[in-house]
Amino acid sequence: MKRFKHYILYFFITTSACILVPSLNAQGLRDKALADSLLNELPKAKSDTDKFKLFTNASNRPLAMHYADSAMHLYLGSLKLSLIKAQDDTAKVPLLLELSANYTIYQADSSIRYAQRAISLARQLSYKKGEAAAMQSYGTALWSSGNYDKAIEIALKALNLSRDLQDVKMIASSYLQIAVLYMDIGDYGPALKYGFLSKNLFESYGNDGPLQSEIIARIYTLTNQTDSASIYIKEASDTLKRHKIESGYLQELLGDIEVKKKNYKEALNYYWSGVSIAINYMNFLDLVYLYNGIAQLYH
Repeated sequence: MKRFKHYILYFFITTSACILVPSLNAQGLRDKALADSLLNELPKAKSDTDKFKLFTNASNRPLAMHYADSAMHLYLGSLKLSLIKAQDDTAKVPLLLELSANYTIYQADSSIRYAQRAISLARQLSYKKGEAAAMQSYGTALWSSGNYDKAIEIALKALNLSRDLQDVKMIASSYLQIAVLYMDIGDYGPALKYGFLSKNLFESYGNDGPLQSEIIARIYTLTNQTDSASIYIKEASDTLKRHKIESGYLQELLGDIEVKKKNYKEALNYYWSGVSIAINYMNFLDLVYLYNGIAQLYH
């Protein structure tokens, strides 16, 4: 089933997580002052990294899960205020892109509108790099809405803009976006092609990010090539270990392979392990996929 169809489960899954996780019991939610502190500090975060640190701070983590929806709306409000106050039109483009990105899961229509505004403004300013980034964001927003054909069309245009700019990182990012889009419509040949193009280009400038390997592994899993999938899962796992990062998505992939082998108990263990990691990193989208995997095992 296409992933966008699971988005409707988002609020149910996150609510369930807040109920089921021991760290989110009534006693753990008594410290309202800590929660208020989180909500007050989030709009002051100057970058995604700062925002991530606030959410994943060990003392904030349980409350962050509980208040994540309110915190995100507060952050979106802060971005909108910054957009209104921005004097430099060029500075408005990244703000529009940040709004589009953060609305991707919450409200696909809003994500599309902000991306379209970013494209229009970037074109008015002849800001080519901003236009390419905005086209990528627009493609992601269309993917979120389930409009795959249009998303691929826009993603290919973003790729051409990135090539014109000779921006290697943006080209590699576009390749990966296109790989995911083709994967989600079940066209695995082009998906694998663009996945490897992205991986090779990332590695050419010294980036060993695990996401490319994870996406390639996913494609191989979907085409029942579990041996090939296992190779790229191990590659992604080794990279994550070097960077001391955990991935719920990786655990989902490991679980999926065990399902293919009909090792359902092992699959369930991987999925539950992924749930803990996704909660730890506040990755709600991974939670949706992992709980969906668990549900299918019990179906």
